Amino acid sequence: MLSLKSQSLDRLLVFFLVLLAPALLPACKTTSSRLSTEESFSTKLDPNSFIKQMYAKYNPGYEIQNDSDTPDDCASFFVPADEGVPYKGVAVFHHGYTACPQQYWEFAQSLKKKGYASLSILMPGQGRGPAPFAYAERLTGEKSILSPIEEKDLRLVNGRRYSEYYAEFIPKVQNGDWKRYLEFVEDINVFVKTLPGEKILGGLSVGGELATYAYIAAPGLYKRVLLMAPYYGMPGPDLVEKYSGTDMNSEALYKMQKKIVTLGSRELSEVAHMEVSWGPDCYQWTRGKNGIPGRRGICDFRFENLAAVNSVGDYVLTLLKDYPSLAQIPKVQYVAVDWDVGSNTVLARKAIAYQQKRFESQVSACFYPHSVPHSFFSRKDLVLIPETPWLDGFYRQAVDFLVDGKTFPAGSTESREYAMDAVTGKDLKVKQASCVM
Repeated sequence: MLSLKSQSLDRLLVFFLVLLAPALLPACKTTSSRLSTEESFSTKLDPNSFIKQMYAKYNPGYEIQNDSDTPDDCASFFVPADEGVPYKGVAVFHHGYTACPQQYWEFAQSLKKKGYASLSILMPGQGRGPAPFAYAERLTGEKSILSPIEEKDLRLVNGRRYSEYYAEFIPKVQNGDWKRYLEFVEDINVFVKTLPGEKILGGLSVGGELATYAYIAAPGLYKRVLLMAPYYGMPGPDLVEKYSGTDMNSEALYKMQKKIVTLGSRELSEVAHMEVSWGPDCYQWTRGKNGIPGRRGICDFRFENLAAVNSVGDYVLTLLKDYPSLAQIPKVQYVAVDWDVGSNTVLARKAIAYQQKRFESQVSACFYPHSVPHSFFSRKDLVLIPETPWLDGFYRQAVDFLVDGKTFPAGSTESREYAMDAVTGKDLKVKQASCVM
């Protein structure tokens, strides 16, 4: 049995603190294995009614971040296609973990001119408004984000910790609660089936694993799928070593964190409520720059929440590998980051390989260099980054793929990522196509 010594846990927490530091009609905006085909949740609804229904089921009991001065925040949205162009269909987007539908607002503005409506639904339990206590001052600028964190800053009036406020409604790994993510995707699929035209799909990070499940669970529903830095599991041991700042054997530390956040771990109960935070950079991103609002979403949660999305990733990879009923997939384009600090690109390559083996040319992939952040396309996520040379090209290529099925242009290069064969210990010398910037 793994011994969870405090020193090792401290190293683990350091890793998570810096995990994403480099990166993470008018428009209506309102605030077991699954694979079910039953249409029990949504029948024939208009988009606004569906959004309200999803709020009631997956985001009840708390106020959602919904800023009056900006349309791109945490509220779910449906943006209709422009009336002046021929209608083609609807794009469905799943946002990143601890982020918001905001990430797809720019996509929606581009696609409506191409004849596509866009739908993005807030993930279960996410998008909660800022906590009403001292630590939230880091969001407003009343207190420096670099100020030492005192115990009083971590508590609400009623004594709950900061992470407990934000993590209260997010799915946990225990008791099968992680399957709420699967049900969430299935409910969206059921509603999308009622909409006219072809359906296209996109997902970033954890939203990428949800999008993957969406087309597995509903064969033939989606025509094209864009998966951006999809998260099927945690970054590998080489990154743990790089970002933990310790000399501890990276493989051992990786096994520890994997054990902690894996379904059924005997150690989970000891660390389930421990706080995970994206750290000071997250608060700076949220505050924005020069009066321009930054990202919307939360910066703090708990290990049991992270364990839930890892369970989804494990399940999705199992389905991609050998689910017998998976007889067809849409045209899929992967766009990821080499040696990504926000997801395990080795697992992404497994997902790509599983599908290419079964469906050959239906799946394409390219990787940006390691210098590109995990959340690489949402301008509000990138507000603090001085230069984004990949961004305009990405949007052009992404729209070309979603609308016309044109795959991303790519070159061939050797990956910087170290991949070790678990049996022989040999370097696999991973090679990949590089995304053209």
